[in-house]
Amino acid sequence: MKHVFLGRFAPFHEGHKILLTKLINKFGIRNCLIMIGSSNIIDDRNPYTPEDRERMIQKLFPKIKFIYVKDIGNNELWLKSLKKLEKKMDEVFIFYGGSKKDLEVLSKSFKTVVLVDRMTEGKGISATEIRNK
Repeated sequence: MKHVFLGRFAPFHEGHKILLTKLINKFGIRNCLIMIGSSNIIDDRNPYTPEDRERMIQKLFPKIKFIYVKDIGNNELWLKSLKKLEKKMDEVFIFYGGSKKDLEVLSKSFKTVVLVDRMTEGKGISATEIRNK
């Protein structure tokens, strides 16, 4: 079983750190996986390469494993691609986040868990606000 935190991490911020720390403390780093989403897109919402985003996270969590996930513009096909990856890895994915909204699309095909409430424990931090500054 892989406990997965999927996000764009553009940039990786304190809210992400809180959730990832809790995930690792609960399940152990070997059972956790970071999926860097929209890895094929560089734009205003994704101003960093996936390698840049991975380096940001590795500074705090050097032993975490990463997978890059492409944005393909169709949720149904995207979910199927994640299911294929799950099968290829011979794992069961459980996705974690900070709100039901964060996990809405994933919940159609996978078990999802709100591990940290983004507005309280996650401090209401928004990567959009960070990028705008």
